[in-house]
Amino acid sequence: YPSEDLVFIFNGDFVDRGPKGVEVLLTLLTAKVAFPQTVFLNRGNHEDALICQAYGFHDEVISKYSPATFDLFSELFVQLPLACLIPHTALVLHGGPASYTSMTPAQLNSIDRSSAPTVSGLGTEISVAEKVVSEILWSDPQPDHIAEPQIAPNHYRGVGILYNMPHVLEWIKTLRVPFLVRSHECVEDGFEDIVITQATSTSKYHALFTVFSASNYDQSGNYAAVLRFKNPGEPPVAKQFMSTNIDLPTLRSKNRTKLALLIAQNRFRLQAEYDRLHSQNQLEHKDGTVLVTEWAQILAATIRLQIDWQRWASELCTLTNNRVDFSDFLTSCMVQTFKLNKTTGDATHVSNTEVFTKGYPLVKLLFKYIDKDGNGTLEKNEFLEYIKLVNQEAAEDDVLDAEELFKELDDNGDGVLQMSEMCECFRVNLEFHGSTSLVEIV
Repeated sequence: YPSEDLVFIFNGDFVDRGPKGVEVLLTLLTAKVAFPQTVFLNRGNHEDALICQAYGFHDEVISKYSPATFDLFSELFVQLPLACLIPHTALVLHGGPASYTSMTPAQLNSIDRSSAPTVSGLGTEISVAEKVVSEILWSDPQPDHIAEPQIAPNHYRGVGILYNMPHVLEWIKTLRVPFLVRSHECVEDGFEDIVITQATSTSKYHALFTVFSASNYDQSGNYAAVLRFKNPGEPPVAKQFMSTNIDLPTLRSKNRTKLALLIAQNRFRLQAEYDRLHSQNQLEHKDGTVLVTEWAQILAATIRLQIDWQRWASELCTLTNNRVDFSDFLTSCMVQTFKLNKTTGDATHVSNTEVFTKGYPLVKLLFKYIDKDGNGTLEKNEFLEYIKLVNQEAAEDDVLDAEELFKELDDNGDGVLQMSEMCECFRVNLEFHGSTSLVEIV
């Protein structure tokens, strides 16, 4: 437990995960007040005024207290530090280092954190403070897939960067510590270490650690962990723990759905990788089918998750003589909109329009972003202007028909979009292996 002798660093994301976010945060704040010199709270990407409105903490606070109380929490969030430095040992932050080559403690302390109450929905014209805050809170490592340059846009999250290990090394060498500790994403064992350099007679051991302290997160079956640094400059010891009562069938179903969504989101990149291999005569067959091993190779190269794709082949696609018709596979991954009849529970097909956002929280967040005048409805001009911005960054095959999409979403035909219309229209239909499963956006 926190005390005057034992230092605790809590590395962000204290809220938005369950109905007790207020109690969790107040407990941590109480510990901070009781032991101000040994308890430290880093800001995470969910300590964000707009993200809280999308993922539940805002509504939780309103239901238990008042809008004024949420405003106080929002003021608190911008005052939380972005990082902690364990002398001679580690830099601790939520997502990863910013895109600058390196930053000293003085430079980090000079960032005006109060100017970035939210780093969601930022445009291209952002301040230095917003850039640094967003990248520290939202970035992810990609150790095996970025050579030069050392960073790349984080398209999966839509904010932050992807960074490689040389970039991490520049940061920790500037700070004269051997390790960087971050959180931000679930890892199967609760912690993960990536060795940057091995210890030699002339160089130190450097590593990046990811620590995630919520076990069975979203019923994914992962362990949780805490890292304990016992001596300056030495690597930490990990302590793992696990919650109980895991529903394994539900776990497998959820994992399958998540993989299906990833495939749907990356289908154009998957097609491009298939085309590349086909054009270079690296596929055994020329009839549009691929071996399961080739299918797994394409997915691994494109989605870059370290999982055994071959093990999932029979659940994610139709196999014929150990081969996959790649065109049919991609077609089956199309994301479509459905409308749910609340009385009968039946889902009826609305259109073939591809969903341009996923999940209720993101729909809610997107709605607030598009609603420029804040009147609680989306006028057609607001919606068309947003789709125009989306299309500017979209690949040719991803360009949306803004007029048609607006017409389909405007269920009652009144010329404006209500939040309810957005939520009722968006249902995800994933068709795999001859069956259809509906994933509700709730």
